[in-house]
Amino acid sequence: MKILLWLFFATPLAAQRIAYYELVRSQVATVRTLPTPFDSSSVHRKTYWIEGGVVGALITGALGLELSGLCDQPHCSPGKTLSFVMFAVPGFTIGAFVGDSMKKGDADDEEEP
Repeated sequence: MKILLWLFFATPLAAQRIAYYELVRSQVATVRTLPTPFDSSSVHRKTYWIEGGVVGALITGALGLELSGLCDQPHCSPGKTLSFVMFAVPGFTIGAFVGDSMKKGDADDEEEP
């Protein structure tokens, strides 16, 4: 009885596997012929994100340094270095976002007067 069931189901299973492999092969061939979704030259756009981050970190770090000196009690605030870093990290992030919105101009794009 088991042999009869095995013979009955063996052929459809083999046919399903062959159909599956053909489907996978056709999809791989289709994916290889698709165009790239973006132009590779637009990936590396030049912006001022590093400069903006450094300026933002210095300005907010200096603010944190000044605010740490307002308290005269011994354990009122963290140390000066920690205050500078605590304020500089969000300042760098905000400055980097602002600098990223400004595109650097190329030498070829500049107009002569």
